[in-house]
Amino acid sequence: MALVKSKPTSAGRRFAVQVKTPDLHKGGPYEPLVERQSTRGGRNNVGRVTVRHQGGGH
Repeated sequence: MALVKSKPTSAGRRFAVQVKTPDLHKGGPYEPLVERQSTRGGRNNVGRVTVRHQGGGH
């Protein structure tokens, strides 16, 4: 992981630093660990609505 400093061509770029991460994994996720999250619609484990403005539908 490298930090790249830019030349001070403006006040905002004077302290700007970019993080370069060429060694990180660029592929997709590991499939055995991926599973779908069920939509809860603002309900807890009992089934009661615990979050406002969620759920409903048509």
